[in-house]
Amino acid sequence: MSQYSRILCSYILMFCGMTIGLGGCAAQAPKLEGLYFKDVPVYARSEVKEMMGSESRGDDFVVKGMAWYMASADSPDRIRQWYQKQLPQATKVTSDSGDVTFSFTPKGAEEHEDVEITIYKNPKENDYQFIIHEDVLPGKRKN
Repeated sequence: MSQYSRILCSYILMFCGMTIGLGGCAAQAPKLEGLYFKDVPVYARSEVKEMMGSESRGDDFVVKGMAWYMASADSPDRIRQWYQKQLPQATKVTSDSGDVTFSFTPKGAEEHEDVEITIYKNPKENDYQFIIHEDVLPGKRKN
């Protein structure tokens, strides 16, 4: 390997090392099966542990919910900061226990459709966890 190639490789490795926590180089966001709104950001250094559907009713509406339970080795603070940058328009609420929820209405959403991302620590498994939850009107989701 030439000296030029070694220097170039060193710069690439250094760049990847600096950006990996920001979703660069090696990190790629997991695909959320069944996600309706395509502009929902997914933290790259995470994995889907479980998913669950639900149905909620109001006086004059029904929504179908889907929740993806995510795990990451990164700290809740790091995940929260990433989502804060990705979702500056979102409403942010911090609970008494320190859980943080970002709520927003995606582009193209109809009344009663929304997305919430809640970041919390799961004490049972000692994994840092967060949930992505999406509500859509019946018939929109393909599963």
